[in-house]
Amino acid sequence: MARKIDSSHLRVLLSGIMQNRRLRFILLLIVIMTSLAMSISWANSFKRVAVLPFTIHGADDGSVVRQGILRILSASLMTTEKINVVSDEEIVNALKPLNEKDILSTANIYVLGKAVHADYVVYGDVEGVGHSISISGMLFDVDAYKPVVSMQGFYHGMYEAIPELDYFARRIDNYLTILP
Repeated sequence: MARKIDSSHLRVLLSGIMQNRRLRFILLLIVIMTSLAMSISWANSFKRVAVLPFTIHGADDGSVVRQGILRILSASLMTTEKINVVSDEEIVNALKPLNEKDILSTANIYVLGKAVHADYVVYGDVEGVGHSISISGMLFDVDAYKPVVSMQGFYHGMYEAIPELDYFARRIDNYLTILP
């Protein structure tokens, strides 16, 4: 038969623990270690993602398309609690030493990811011919040094491509949130 503990017994037990310095120290250590372990596991659960500007191949400078793609992908990824998107300022500062042609190398994509302390990097390119455009994009795992999610498509203008970019962001989101 279980013994019922009333409040007076609990007070006596707690006062005994508080008077014993060794027990108090051990209890404090347990609380500190538990909170430290919880904060480390919580911090490790976030995935840091850098969305690099896509390279534009076409007749015009493509700055509107480049900014549109960045905004669509970044905004879609920011809505997930487990994903931390690298700020535009950090990306711009990391890109300063490189010209646009240098970004095209796969090695530099990983170097840029490491420079901004990202776990993953999103990068791609857009090629436009008339009213048709081709978009290809990839999510690169910086530590594993490999692409893990990709998209490629041909579209009749940006209005047709926008839902596909959003779908690409959701696929990235699903990939990153399924990981432990």
